[in-house]
Amino acid sequence: MAHEQVSDSNRLVMEKRMGYFWAILPANIAVQEYAHIEDEIVKNLTGKEDRLVIDFTNVRALYSSGLGILIRIQKRVAKGNGVMALVNVSQKIGDLLVSLNLDKIFPLYSTDVEFEISQEELWNEKLSERSIDFLFIAQVEKNIYRVTLSGEMVQGHDLSACRKFTPDPKIQHFILDLTSLSAMDSNGAGVFMQMLNRIVGHDGKCRAYGAVRSVSQVLQFLGAEQYIAFYENEKEALAGLFAE
Repeated sequence: MAHEQVSDSNRLVMEKRMGYFWAILPANIAVQEYAHIEDEIVKNLTGKEDRLVIDFTNVRALYSSGLGILIRIQKRVAKGNGVMALVNVSQKIGDLLVSLNLDKIFPLYSTDVEFEISQEELWNEKLSERSIDFLFIAQVEKNIYRVTLSGEMVQGHDLSACRKFTPDPKIQHFILDLTSLSAMDSNGAGVFMQMLNRIVGHDGKCRAYGAVRSVSQVLQFLGAEQYIAFYENEKEALAGLFAE
């Protein structure tokens, strides 16, 4: 039977259900709240064969910050050979995830019942088998390009989405989420720099956050800091953005 809708839709609700840790997202998620939500969910993961469900019952819109969190949590769950699924996903959000190829790493279910029927199949499949070598997402939110790069930006992986990215010249501000980008070789760095040149060619201003040391070192070697400012986290990257 489908679970009743959560009465308090303005807070994160976490519970055990059907043998899974079930996280029901709030209806309205501001950018500054995403980090808190991620922390609270991660606290309940063991790192070993976790069974996690992210419930979208209350969610009507999903932005880049939320996508970044889903990708990071998925990586953590997959690393521990666990499973993660998204349930009660609306048609609008489902279409968005499919258009970004994220349905290849997140099993999507429109109802609790659909998920319950597929539990055994989902567990047998193992989330670790669902993966994308490299993922590039670019969305415009509040006159800012929010770009997420995830996986390994290396030779042999499909980097075409990044290579083909042509920014709208009317958008001047770019925020790059690199927290899930685990590796970058010379080929990937070349594609990244080409993208950066297209952005600054239209007088775009770039900020990036969350780069791991190896990625940061490659970009520093190529002189990327001449064109892009690096920050520790999203909050710092967004601070004073339009004051530039």
